[in-house]
Amino acid sequence: LVADQLGFLNNMMDEIFAYLPKLVTGAIILGVGVMLAKVIKNVISSTLEVAQVDNLATRYNIGSPDSPASISSSIAKIVGTIVVIMFGITAIGIWDIPGISQPVSEMLDLVLSYIPKVLGAAIIVGISVFIGRFVSNLAETTLPAMGLDRSLSAIEGLDGDTAENFKPSKMIGTIAMIAIALMGLTAAMTTLDIPALSSIFATLLAIGGKIVLGAVIIGAGVFI
Repeated sequence: LVADQLGFLNNMMDEIFAYLPKLVTGAIILGVGVMLAKVIKNVISSTLEVAQVDNLATRYNIGSPDSPASISSSIAKIVGTIVVIMFGITAIGIWDIPGISQPVSEMLDLVLSYIPKVLGAAIIVGISVFIGRFVSNLAETTLPAMGLDRSLSAIEGLDGDTAENFKPSKMIGTIAMIAIALMGLTAAMTTLDIPALSSIFATLLAIGGKIVLGAVIIGAGVFI
């Protein structure tokens, strides 16, 4: 009986010592990945700051250079996370833990394969917001110079009631920005390829369209 117990103990110790190289190797790879991710994150963040990416975005009211969630820091964090995930997948594969390594590795593979879609959707939304703000600013500066605000204010003032703070050019610019942003969101939802999320967004968009249409009809009635 004692011999059997000692044999079981010896086998367990043999398995532990045989597994130690895998454990150490995986830990080293994961540690190298974490350190490399920090270096890459700092390099990207510094490079984007030198390139004045945050200041350029601030000109169009996108983000803030002093915010902890600035564009440069966000991009650096995303790249750093991707690097950690890649090294994590390798480390988990080396550890080869029954019932754990394969599901976790498949999950990380899924996350890694989905990151390009998320980045693509974020880029689409960012570009649409950028274009929307540009068009909005262009409308707010160009239309008043063309006399649109004075013309519409004169029409509104036919009944003797004028709204001094009402600027048609600003309203047109806001509507244009919202429309462009919604088009960007629609394209982003298509890029993400999540049927449930796309369905919810389509429903909200349809409801929002009806609300806007109702508001336009009411506004036109009041305006006329």
